[in-house]
Amino acid sequence: MKALYFALSMSLLALSACDHKQPKVDAEQSNNPKEAESTPSPQPAKLKLHFHTSGESFYNDIQLDDGRLSITYFTDAEQRCAQWYKSQPCWTAADLETISTNLSPEQEKNLTKIIETSGLMQLEGERFGSKNLRERAYNEKLNVQWGNIERQFIYRSRPDAEPKPDALIQVENALRQSLPAKLGKTATR
Repeated sequence: MKALYFALSMSLLALSACDHKQPKVDAEQSNNPKEAESTPSPQPAKLKLHFHTSGESFYNDIQLDDGRLSITYFTDAEQRCAQWYKSQPCWTAADLETISTNLSPEQEKNLTKIIETSGLMQLEGERFGSKNLRERAYNEKLNVQWGNIERQFIYRSRPDAEPKPDALIQVENALRQSLPAKLGKTATR
């Protein structure tokens, strides 16, 4: 027992003699309220959104990246889809139109606020709506990158599907409201 006590004492003595260089901790400085006030606040998290949905008679692809909002859409001005019965799009890539605009800082701030307050990033799971993958449904996809957080949501739309989560509705509506006014109802399904 004396040998164990002696060994432990010697170990502690050897450790206390070592020159342990601890890295300087910045936390001590940040506790000073005067210094904390002068420290610039971090930049807001960058927001990227991508909403996509398409079907036989519609196509919407809305993207927000670095304050630039773009929409690619199909307008059936010729009414060729009115009596469409095939299980393939009545539109072609040549029929699609794209419009882009820069959002104002206020519009971008409003979109970010909706992401923060809607509960979107806290939704459990990534698939909503019709659960049966064998049944025909229209997919609505929303990809969100907010700072270092990235989520993908898919809503499978069909008449008997579960309702779309309110958070997805809020973000989709906010994106559509941010679109240029000259689009009118062409970008809605």
